[in-house]
Amino acid sequence: RFGLPTSAYVFEKPLDGWSNVGPETARLTVTGATQYSVAIDDSTIVVGNPLQGQAFLFERPASGWVDQGPNVELLSPEPDFFYYGFAVAVDGDLVAVSSPIADVEAGAAYLYPVSYTHLTLHQRAAPDRRVGAALWCVC
Repeated sequence: RFGLPTSAYVFEKPLDGWSNVGPETARLTVTGATQYSVAIDDSTIVVGNPLQGQAFLFERPASGWVDQGPNVELLSPEPDFFYYGFAVAVDGDLVAVSSPIADVEAGAAYLYPVSYTHLTLHQRAAPDRRVGAALWCVC
């Protein structure tokens, strides 16, 4: 795993601005997983691991960010994970995780309502393969 990140780091903006940023506020780690993509919305962070077909949801505790493991682990719903977790997004109460080579490389996005105890697939979205576009990111 030389050169591959295994943690996501949280930095909070100091009162005097970003110029004097010290060490990270918190380290979000999943044992044995390579972190690849990250999305942040208020008190929620989603981290994708496409090499193992995973995404992880982290919730900021009431006292602030601390070194921690994930609140919820998402595994690819596909039998072959197709780089599930290549891109992730979170907006309010919705998490999106992409799988860019699902559906014969057309790609798919999986949408989940946010819950810090478990996530249940809400919807699977995929482009029309005839268009020739692949779903490589979710925004």
